Amino acid sequence: GNTASPPYPEDPTYDLSGMMPMLDGPPPFSMWFAPSKLVRLVWRLVQSVFAKYAPKLTGDRFMKVFGNVFMQATPITNNDLWETDKGFAQQFLSGTNPVMLRRVKSVKDELTKNRGEAIVKALGESSLESLAKDGNLYCVTYDAWDSEKTSPRKVLSKNDSWPLFYFYNPIVVFSVPEGDSKLMPLAIQIERTKDAKVYKPGDKEWTFAKMIVASADENVHEWLSHLGKTHLTVEPQIIAAINQLKDFKHPLYAFLEPHYKDTLFLSWAARLTLLYYEPPAEPIDPAQALEAAKNSSSVADTEFAVGAANFLKVLLAYWKDFTFDQSAFDTELKNRGFDDLEHPGIPNYFYLEDGLKLWKAIGEYTTGFVDSIYADDLALKNDARLQAWAAEVADPARANIKGFPSPMPDKPTLARCLQTTIWVATGLHAAVNFPQFDYMAYQPNRPAAFLKPVADAENDLEWVFQNAVSTKAIAGSIAQTVWLLTMPSDHTLGDLTEPLGTAWEDAYGAFKTKLAAISTEINERNAALVDTDTPFPYTYLDPPNVPASIDI
Repeated sequence: GNTASPPYPEDPTYDLSGMMPMLDGPPPFSMWFAPSKLVRLVWRLVQSVFAKYAPKLTGDRFMKVFGNVFMQATPITNNDLWETDKGFAQQFLSGTNPVMLRRVKSVKDELTKNRGEAIVKALGESSLESLAKDGNLYCVTYDAWDSEKTSPRKVLSKNDSWPLFYFYNPIVVFSVPEGDSKLMPLAIQIERTKDAKVYKPGDKEWTFAKMIVASADENVHEWLSHLGKTHLTVEPQIIAAINQLKDFKHPLYAFLEPHYKDTLFLSWAARLTLLYYEPPAEPIDPAQALEAAKNSSSVADTEFAVGAANFLKVLLAYWKDFTFDQSAFDTELKNRGFDDLEHPGIPNYFYLEDGLKLWKAIGEYTTGFVDSIYADDLALKNDARLQAWAAEVADPARANIKGFPSPMPDKPTLARCLQTTIWVATGLHAAVNFPQFDYMAYQPNRPAAFLKPVADAENDLEWVFQNAVSTKAIAGSIAQTVWLLTMPSDHTLGDLTEPLGTAWEDAYGAFKTKLAAISTEINERNAALVDTDTPFPYTYLDPPNVPASIDI
C-alpha cells in the first residue's frame, strides 16, 4: 500500500503530506534486485572505492580517480570542452538535464516578471523581443527555490567541520548566432534582484558564472528532474497496478510489469540512503529524528548544496501542480515553447530528436497492445478491473495522479496513458540518469555545491578549483555515486521476454523492428559528429542503451 510523506527531521513542522504517495514499507522480497544484479552492483562499488582511495598521481584533484586500473572509465567532460561556451550550451540540449531549456515567446512574461529585470536591461528589451519574435531566444531559469532565503546552508551532519554550502537560482539566456549552427549563451544573471550583476562572454568572471549555473542545474536535475519526475512519479502508479491488476491476472499488468521491474525497491532504497527519509514505524520525537538524520549523513545533505529539506519542499510544490499529461513527451516539450516537434528550429537538440522517435515508437506499441485486447471502446468501458485501476490512480486518497482519466473512456486514451507511463520509465529516465557519469563525475563541469559566495569569487580559475568547488571528499563521493547509478541495464526495451503476453506478440515484434531502425539512425548521426565541433555524441536514447524500467 501507500502512505503520505512524513515531515523531514530538519524541519519537522513543515507538512509534506501533500507530496506524491510513497510505499508504506519495504517492497516484497520478490521485488528486490536479483542476486546477479547485486553482484554486478557490488563489483562496481568495489571499483569506485579502490579508485577513490588509490587515485592516479597525475591530473587535477578532480581527475585523479578516473582512468586508472580500478576505474578505467573517464568522464567525457574531462577536457577543456566543458569550459567553452559551445560545450556549456550543448549540455542543455544533450547533457544530464535536457528538460530545462525554454523557448522564450514573451520577454516581459518569461524574464522580466521572473525577477530577470537586470538581464533584460543588460541585453536590451527590444533586442530580446526581436530574437523572441524570430523564435531564437531561449532561457533556463531555476525557480524551484528561493535561494535568497535558504542560502548559505549549514550541512545537516554530526560533523561540524563541514563548510557552508552556497547556491543560487540564476537565469541564463541563449540564442543561435546569425550564420552559426550552435546554441550560445548571451548572459547570466546569478541573483534575482533588479540591480543584480549580469555576466557576459568575455567578462573575467564568465567561467565562474557558468559554473554557478551548472551547479544550480545539477541540484535541480538530481532531485527534481531525476528522482522526482521519474522515480517518485511512477511509484504510486505501480502500487495502483499491483493493487488492482496483478492478482487478477489482467493482461494490462502483464504488459506493464516489465516497465515496473526493480523500481519500487530502488525508490525505497534511495529514500533510505540518498535522503534518509522514510515513514517511521511508530511516532518519534522530533529531536530524536533530527539526531538520527545527522548521524545518517545522507548524500542529499552532505554533497548537494540545497539539501534534503529544501528538495522535499520542491517536490511538494511540483506534485501540487502536477497533472498526468505533463509527463507526456510532447506535452512537456510544448510547455517549454517547442510547439512543432518535427521542426523544432534549434540545432543539435538530440534529446528532442531521439526522444521524439522513441516516443512515437512507444505510442505505436501501446496502440497495438490496446487493439489486441479490446475489440472496441465499449469492451474497454465495461472492463471493471481496468476501471478500478484507473480509479485508484486518480483517487486523491490513493495514487493521487491528477488528470489521470477515470473512468477510462476509450482505446486511444488508454493507449496514450500507457505511452506516457512507459516513456517516463524508459526514455525520460534514461535521458536524465545515464549521462550522469559522463557529465557530473568531473565536478568542475557540474559542481554539486559551492563553498564560497559569488561575492568572494576571485577571477582565477585555479582559485575557484581550490576554494569554491566541491571538496576532494565530496568530489570523490559524487564520482562514486554516479558510477553506481549509471550501471548498464540487462533489461532493455528491445529484449523483453517474460512476462510478455502472447496476445500482443505482433505489436512487440513491430516495436523491436522500429527500435532497430531508430538505433541505426542514431548511430549514423553520432558517427557524423566525429569531425564536427559539436562536443559530444548522444547515445543515451539509443534503444539498446534504454532500460525497460527505472531499474537503477
